[in-house]
Amino acid sequence: MFRNSILDELFNPVFNTTFESAYSRDDDGNIVMEIEVPGFNKDNLNVEVSDGILTVEGQTDKRQMRKQYSIGNIEDVNASIQDGILSLTLVDKAKHVKRIELNVPQIEEKQVQLEDI
Repeated sequence: MFRNSILDELFNPVFNTTFESAYSRDDDGNIVMEIEVPGFNKDNLNVEVSDGILTVEGQTDKRQMRKQYSIGNIEDVNASIQDGILSLTLVDKAKHVKRIELNVPQIEEKQVQLEDI
């Protein structure tokens, strides 16, 4: 596993566990997060995002795991698990810039009659 200090600061763990994690960026600019979760699978692992906090928790007969990350303004999260590695792709809202059309209000022209003055 590798670490990237900039992404480590971005994904500051809120609650520490012994599970290792690593971060990188894919070709589309999304953030890819890999978390080692040996012994866990899709049936005993839960991933949730709420108010900019990513929570990964799981429970087996032998152990319990819970880890939280502050992920900020993320648009979407895609997750998969294989061979004890939970892979999360975080779609960053910042890379999806929406151009806003500026409207100019029309000024209504009013004819002024000399007798109105």
